[in-house]
Amino acid sequence: MPSLSKKLKMQKAKLLYVDLEKASQRLKEICAARFTVANRDATIKRFEFTFEVAWKLIKTLVELSGRKTASPRSSIRVAADIGLLDNPEKWLKFLETRNITVHIYKEEMIKEVYPTAKKFPRFVEQLLIKTKPHLDS
Repeated sequence: MPSLSKKLKMQKAKLLYVDLEKASQRLKEICAARFTVANRDATIKRFEFTFEVAWKLIKTLVELSGRKTASPRSSIRVAADIGLLDNPEKWLKFLETRNITVHIYKEEMIKEVYPTAKKFPRFVEQLLIKTKPHLDS
């Protein structure tokens, strides 16, 4: 019988999964919208939020596997080791991009972040597909 702690972590993972589905859908919607400066800025903000939910889900699943992580970077690496992520290098690039969004104040930074943010939804979809079996068990 699983421990209470493990049950709570599984419940947390399931809630994060639902949150990630919603965040991903909202990011996809804004990515598909016609370009305007406001839509570009909204895309970047939704990317930032979606990444945060994704890494929290990854961290929770890594902990459920019995491994500990202290940062998004280590969570991504361990998630790749246990088969949750196929492209850890891409996820590390998304992490770098998310870190830039926190300090975005120059147009050059925005121009760097926006194309990367638009690529993120398909990686989130892959994560959702790989994660689902872990939540159904």
